[in-house]
Parts: sequence; structure tokens; C-alpha cells
Amino acid sequence: MSVNINGSKLADIGRYINLKKRGDRKKYFLNQLVSAGITEVTRKAAIESEHGGVSGIIETTFELYKEFLETGKDTMIVFEDDCKFLSTIKDNSKQICSDIANTEWDIFWLGGCNRKPIRYIGNNCCQVSSINYAQSYIISKNFAESLVAAFSTLDKQYVNIFDVHHAGIDEVLCLYAYSKELVRDAIPTGFYDLDQPLDKYKPKYRAVCYKEPLTTQVNDTSDITHVETSLDEWLALPYNIEK
Repeated sequence: MSVNINGSKLADIGRYINLKKRGDRKKYFLNQLVSAGITEVTRKAAIESEHGGVSGIIETTFELYKEFLETGKDTMIVFEDDCKFLSTIKDNSKQICSDIANTEWDIFWLGGCNRKPIRYIGNNCCQVSSINYAQSYIISKNFAESLVAAFSTLDKQYVNIFDVHHAGIDEVLCLYAYSKELVRDAIPTGFYDLDQPLDKYKPKYRAVCYKEPLTTQVNDTSDITHVETSLDEWLALPYNIEK
């Protein structure tokens, strides 16, 4: 069974990441699925890493990618349990699913903060250049396979994603769309200072989002920083689309 939203296919399989101790988040997210009309999304138990910080979500996500690759399916939708669905995806699900299905992408971001302007490519979709605070996305088998291979083998150009300053999983995915090396070198090479990274770097993989946010992050206490978050309305603001 595929992941459907109000009867339209969104992805082949779907998982949401949730810590055992956050039963409140689990209940909230399951209610969100019902409200949005999304089916066939199952729980992935989050790892509480001995490294602390963002390491747990990274370890959990890469374990999830390996499980995804074993299924032989082409696409997987991944949610963090603080994801909140916006009215757009609920009210316009048939068109959105059609647009996603008819657009080429390796990773499709459903929500997050686009730090730099996005570039319109058609089907109400845009190419992403620099994104963070993302809590939901669809990933292709090709992209997941490349990620697992890149960070599972020690070689001369090995990049330890637990050592870089910007090691959030959304940051790793954002940078890896360009190259493995940029995951390590984004700060020293001035990636974050560029007005439009797409003008300097040619992505190896295509990162895409919808023309407007489809999800946001519910206001809650972060399991990583242990402070109250207030991103709900900010992440739902309209995107800056390059003209």
C-alpha cells in the first residue's frame, strides 16, 4: 500500500520518527495524519545517541534509509513528529500530488526555511538552493542509496557528518544535493554567504519544493536544544521565488 493523501498517492512508503519518551508527540502526529487524510505512515523509533545533540536523528535517519533500500521501493516520505500540516496540502492534495509526480526530483521538501530564493521550474514546483528547519520530505531511492554509500565507507575524502558544525540531518541533505565535500566544507568555502548558491554550484541531485509551504514545525520543546521553539508561523510564511 502506498502513502495516500485524500486518495492521491504521495509516496511509496512513509515513516515518522519519534522518541519513545515522546508519547505526546506521537499522539499529536497521528492526529495530524488523520486530519490531513494521510494513510500508511508508520513509526520509526528514534535513537537516543550517546553522542547527544543532533546525532540521534542522523543515526535514526540513516538506519531508516537502509530499511527503505531493502524494500526496493522508489520513494519514501519522512516526517519528524513535530511536523504540522498546513491547510494548503489538505485542501489541494490532488493537484499537489499530481505536480510532485510529474516533476523530476531526488528530494522533495514539503516544508522548511528557504534561506535563499528558490527557482521556479514548472508544475507549481521550485528548485531549492539552501534550506533548513525542514521536518518533512520525500526522498528517492537513488538519493538515499548515494547517501548511505557516501557516509558508510572510509576513504581519503571521508566526511564525518557528526563532526561538521552544521550536522543537522536537513543540513546534510541540503548540502549533499551539491556534493559530499560540501557537507564538510560549506562554512570555509562561504556557502552560506552566497546570494544564490545555484549560481556557483551545480547540484548533483535535484532538490525541489512546492511553490508554497505545505508543512511547518509545531511550537514545542526541542529534544535537541531542550528549549521552547516558536517556528510555527515563521516557517509557514510565503517563499521568496526568484523572478
